[in-house]
Amino acid sequence: MLREHFVGTTFETDTTGMSGWPEGKHRVLINAFLGEGAQGVVFGIAPPDDPAQTLQALKIFKPAPFLEMQTLHHGFTVHTGLYPDHPLAMSGADRLTMLKNEMMPKVDDAHLVFRIEFYREIIDATVTVLAMAFAEATEPVSLDASPAREWLDDNVLHRVTELLDEDRVLPEFGVPLQRARDELDRAIAHWQAAGTYAPVSRNPFVTLTGLLFEDFINDDEYRFLSRSPEFAARTEPRHVGDFFQAIATFYYRLSDHGESGPGAEALARVPAAVSACDLLLDAGALVPERTEWFAALARAWKARFLILAKEPIDVVEPLLQSALKTWRTQGDLAQCHDALKFLASAYWPGNPETTVRYLNEAERIRHLIDRA
Repeated sequence: MLREHFVGTTFETDTTGMSGWPEGKHRVLINAFLGEGAQGVVFGIAPPDDPAQTLQALKIFKPAPFLEMQTLHHGFTVHTGLYPDHPLAMSGADRLTMLKNEMMPKVDDAHLVFRIEFYREIIDATVTVLAMAFAEATEPVSLDASPAREWLDDNVLHRVTELLDEDRVLPEFGVPLQRARDELDRAIAHWQAAGTYAPVSRNPFVTLTGLLFEDFINDDEYRFLSRSPEFAARTEPRHVGDFFQAIATFYYRLSDHGESGPGAEALARVPAAVSACDLLLDAGALVPERTEWFAALARAWKARFLILAKEPIDVVEPLLQSALKTWRTQGDLAQCHDALKFLASAYWPGNPETTVRYLNEAERIRHLIDRA
């Protein structure tokens, strides 16, 4: 977007420490574009109700989604009272159409994962998994059986090559990672030839969710885009199960913390993960024979994320009980066991008696699974 087009828009920012401004977050008016460098963009800002006030310079550091978009970002509003002929003044419906036309190519971008901070972290964790697997291996490593199988793609291959070329690998992992790179290169070629190369980086549900994680879009826009005909045309039944695998990865990344619980950064990502579970609920319709099963899965994992965020039990339990009802009807003992374990954790430590009751029921089901 032309930087001059930001002039006449308002957005919320922290004005603490700015001369003449109150502390905390407040809505400000951009009334001048002052310049741009490699690291950021500088605007002049003023109070929306006093636009003639002496300019306060505000530097916005890159990367920032709204600086990369042609559509006005959801955090910005045109001040039509002062700028009635602003080039970005349009109806909400027209803006959503513009947003859809801009976001769909991003959904199609197989390398979008590098622009999503959360996904970059997962790629680096995947590289670590590969390095450890090849460092500890006493026999050939099969990447088909890798716990990170759905993330193994040319993006990970690029990242491994980058780390090796820049000599950013601990000496003891240099040779194992070289072997991992060679094997991954061969595996990708094999998967492509066999028609089984379907990494999550090519999954439209995952890439759309990445745009939500990175704040290119908000939750309302996420739902709008996911229900658009243009997005539906990009989805296939095979994408649904892989989308769930990605959601499971999100959970294990966000729940990977010490006794202190998730940090602020992890908790800030929980709402997007919850929205991903809602999308999984809708996506299950692509697989008619398993629609109810995926619906149960979506509710159960939504509950898991809400437990991470310490949401009240009366929010969490109905989701897990609904999933349990489906899985009991379908005879899916493994899923029943896991749901009961999470119900137990939701009640701990506030209600130890209920915790023990659900743990005992989970243990009973575990015995049934072991005897089967």
